[in-house]
Amino acid sequence: MYFLFNFADQLYRLLLILTYKILLSEHNLFKLKRLFFGKLCFFDFLLKNIKLINYSYYKILLGKFINLTKNKLSTHFSNISNFFFLQKKNAKSDKYINILHSSCYNLHKIKTNTLTTVEYSIISFFIKLGFSFKTSSEVDTSWFCFDALNIPPYHTSRNSSDTFYIQNRLIKFNPSDFIKQYGNKNSIYMMRTQTSSIQIKTLLSLKTPLKIITLGRVFRNDNVDSTHNINFSQIEILSVGVSINLKDLRDIIFKFLTSFFDKNKRIRFRNSYFPFTQPSFEVDIMDDFGN
Repeated sequence: MYFLFNFADQLYRLLLILTYKILLSEHNLFKLKRLFFGKLCFFDFLLKNIKLINYSYYKILLGKFINLTKNKLSTHFSNISNFFFLQKKNAKSDKYINILHSSCYNLHKIKTNTLTTVEYSIISFFIKLGFSFKTSSEVDTSWFCFDALNIPPYHTSRNSSDTFYIQNRLIKFNPSDFIKQYGNKNSIYMMRTQTSSIQIKTLLSLKTPLKIITLGRVFRNDNVDSTHNINFSQIEILSVGVSINLKDLRDIIFKFLTSFFDKNKRIRFRNSYFPFTQPSFEVDIMDDFGN
């Protein structure tokens, strides 16, 4: 049975790769949905021809495999449909595919905020790869921002000189049994310092496997200069499942960068050290001057 689930997942990933470029428009999405789920569709054709198999065991196995793949693809198409709906609702005048390719000559023509345009472009890319978009309130608790992320009580990031706390808003209790057992009962309201708090909430509420992208503003009590600000946008992706490894992470980062910037850009993955991730690496991109 494990082999069946794994093989269905691999076929699902293959279908995503084959259809990624097609899913750049809502019209093409409609055509694909009709191909896979309409009359005389691909999956119905497979199910109707199961009767040609002589052994009943393999009929049952193949039927389960087809339905698994069909359900995965149906959920993926629904996520893309929802994104197109939100895109039309919130950004009716947006005309962009890759904002960085066109910014030098028509950025001023785009009516939406530049940051919003880039954010939509990034979210769109990952949704087409099967990720679900998750968001949450910018006001969060110290449990989700620190305790649940294994940040110890003495860590400097908890200091008021680094974090914006909300005065006189001590949380006396948390309703979750998980938090009651493992978390800090005297959690304090604060402006979230990273979108990782959204990942914690998702992991507590959803079953695995899962693939999510989070995007939102975060807040730090920093002195404003050329590289620091009191608030900025942060993006994180999270994937939980069987047989996921560092190569999967590297591949998806490479796909995103070559899609967002330029296929001809040279990209380098460089080993680095961060105390909160293991292993860790940074990504370098060659600019137009060869640096």
